[in-house]
Amino acid sequence: MPFWTLDKKSNTPGIFGSIAVMSKHIGIPANTLYNYFSRKNKQEFENESIRIVKIDVVRSLRSQNGR
Repeated sequence: MPFWTLDKKSNTPGIFGSIAVMSKHIGIPANTLYNYFSRKNKQEFENESIRIVKIDVVRSLRSQNGR
């Protein structure tokens, strides 16, 4: 599940494909993010420096087209 981020200090957006990679980039421990998004099943996280939104990806279903 991808995550959209907004660095509030620089007003810079980002998109990450995993919590592990996002954790290294933004400096929040992966366990904290896993706890929030997986165990608590939240869709958004926000603190004084960053906003994170768990987003859905729209994918094509080729099998519906008979291919």
